[in-house]
Amino acid sequence: MSAAAGSHGNTRARYPRLRALVDWADAALTTGRLPALLVAIICGAMLWGFLATDDYRVQHVTISGLEYGDAQAVEKQAQLLDAPLFTVAPEEVAERIAALPNIEHVRVDVRFPDAAIIMITERAPAINIQAGDETRLLSADAALVAEEHITGLPVLEVAADADVGAIDEEIVAATVSITAVYGPEAGLTWDANIGLALDHPAGGVVIFGEPVDIDAKLAVLAAVEGQLSDDWSQLDIRVPSRPAYR
Repeated sequence: MSAAAGSHGNTRARYPRLRALVDWADAALTTGRLPALLVAIICGAMLWGFLATDDYRVQHVTISGLEYGDAQAVEKQAQLLDAPLFTVAPEEVAERIAALPNIEHVRVDVRFPDAAIIMITERAPAINIQAGDETRLLSADAALVAEEHITGLPVLEVAADADVGAIDEEIVAATVSITAVYGPEAGLTWDANIGLALDHPAGGVVIFGEPVDIDAKLAVLAAVEGQLSDDWSQLDIRVPSRPAYR
């Protein structure tokens, strides 16, 4: 009995860490902390397995706020269909969708068990671009909104083979300003060499040139309109301080 006690004492002295672990386990079993820890570990493992499973996939995608853009283009860009629900990163999906030129803001939510919701704010169309038989909508910052026509919006005509991508926000703003005076379908054209030109209601052509100093050019045009001869064919106001006509 005393020998056994002596041996136990020697073990405790020689292996303090082991004894501390044994004491902790004994206390945990007595107080119920060890079973609780085991339950927490098991529940955590089960939760991880649930979240990592491929059993729940995105089967339904709802898109709201899309008026002019192509829903199929948004779905393709989102890459959500059949993706494992719990591995979807909404912020990454939103970044992919925001790369589309007509998207101003987007938010993505996932809903258990199999749905994703895409909420979109589109860029507002500012002008129609008429290139031959094709029509495109551009926003104020010259981004492509859609390939369609909206009646009542300013129309800017370009050649059928023109590079529409070369039309910038200054050209869009100038188009809006000029058509605000002469109407949305005033016969305004853009040419890379000449710039902006307007088919004036009196029958001649007004050359605005580059989309700069538009307010000054419009002021000059308003001032000289009543002084033009009946048979004038062209008014050049590319330099507002030196208008010339023939």
